[in-house]
Amino acid sequence: MRSLSVFAILVAIISAGCDKPAQPAPAAAAESPKDMGTVPPVGYPSPSTAGPATPLPPAPVAAEPAYTATTGKTTYTVQKGDGMVGIARKLLGNEHRWKEIRDLNPEIKEPYTLRVGQVIKVPAK
Repeated sequence: MRSLSVFAILVAIISAGCDKPAQPAPAAAAESPKDMGTVPPVGYPSPSTAGPATPLPPAPVAAEPAYTATTGKTTYTVQKGDGMVGIARKLLGNEHRWKEIRDLNPEIKEPYTLRVGQVIKVPAK
């Protein structure tokens, strides 16, 4: 019975605010995302606190992987869509060897943070 009276109170409160029809928002000139009040993702500085934007240089695109199986340790240039598991599968023939790639590249804190154009060390096949 108590929930029915709470429901009746909520209906009365909501209906009291519905006396006026909703007014459409004024049409604004083409708003840019900067004007829309977007919030940066967690961990990124807000535009108001960030320094001047520094454009990143374009990532080099290698036609062929820089990999030669005859030279012990070598390097590989990360391509679009590459991950450590896929690189291990493609270059080493076994996806389970991705941990060897991780161990050769201690500067990579997380295996899913590879960037296109990044040069990483890979073990011999």
